[in-house]
Amino acid sequence: MDHNFIGFADQIRHKTLVGWVCDTLHGDVPLTVQVVINGATAGFVEANQFREDLKQAGMGNGHHGFEFEIPDHVREIRSLDAYVANMGYRLQSSSLDLGPANEYLRMFASSSVRASSDVLSQLLKPAFVNSLMTRATEKASEYQNNNPFPYISLDDFLPETVAEAVLEDFPEPKRIDWTLHDYGYSKKKLAFSAPESLPPVIRDVLYFLNTKPVLDFLERLTGIDGLIPDPYYVGGGLHQIETGGKLDVHIDFNRHNKLKLDRRINLLLYLNKDWPESYGGALELWNRSMTVRDAAIYPLFNRCAIFNTSEVSYHGHPDPLTCPADRSRKSMALYYYSNGRPEEEMAEPHLTVWKERPQEKAV
Repeated sequence: MDHNFIGFADQIRHKTLVGWVCDTLHGDVPLTVQVVINGATAGFVEANQFREDLKQAGMGNGHHGFEFEIPDHVREIRSLDAYVANMGYRLQSSSLDLGPANEYLRMFASSSVRASSDVLSQLLKPAFVNSLMTRATEKASEYQNNNPFPYISLDDFLPETVAEAVLEDFPEPKRIDWTLHDYGYSKKKLAFSAPESLPPVIRDVLYFLNTKPVLDFLERLTGIDGLIPDPYYVGGGLHQIETGGKLDVHIDFNRHNKLKLDRRINLLLYLNKDWPESYGGALELWNRSMTVRDAAIYPLFNRCAIFNTSEVSYHGHPDPLTCPADRSRKSMALYYYSNGRPEEEMAEPHLTVWKERPQEKAV
């Protein structure tokens, strides 16, 4: 049988080799790709993922893309080649940059926690789960009656060893593929919403914050039943704001487009040690008429801010950060939803709504 192969190993995203390959004489037949790292076979992957760019380019039916996750045992890539299995055809890879991939692998190699079970077992211990429920019971009345809208600030939220490990492994701005939000209302804000591509301790804390024990804690604290976590981490995950950055006062998007659920609760876990008030970055909570700032929560290490999201939950940190250039405002962000909400909170679906502060602030 005759063949005419064409294919590329395009790039490495975090720990994943992305590419495509097609036999133009048999355009609808998917091929198997053999990946060779440092001279040894690392594994095989079917090139059967659909890519619109391939279809538009006339590569058969377009189902010729592949993604190959680099095995955990690989700590450095000195050479990488991809072949059509058993055919000898080597995919072109002249533009493949191994530098960012190796930087990412080094981040995993230096991770402070190797075994994910160490983190999860600590967080799921009955003693810690019970302590969360006790705090929820003790703080529920304060939370639900706070002004300008229901909220609470809880210090020492995670076990200290876990919080320390999260901070140690928190990726610096250039170590992973952060999404940059840098426009009028949001300046120098970095976001990353793929826990599976993060060091194990951070990944598992994000996973834990979407588990039943945390939902039980939040339901008792807030009085909202039937809370649903977001497995897609839309808008959430890790956040990092560099010096000079800000996030103007706003209310959040109110509807999860994919899940068709109503957004009800924000949970923000701060990870900033030695953070004096002069650095700024306090989470400001404003009343519904935007005339009074009723609260300011400074983003201190292992402090958790939780609050209701509604059409009147105005919040943000609108003053530019003044921290040194080698520092940033680090946080985890988790959002929780419900199927429906109280009638008085109903509104048409919308994206983030920004508000201007008055010239003079009051607390």
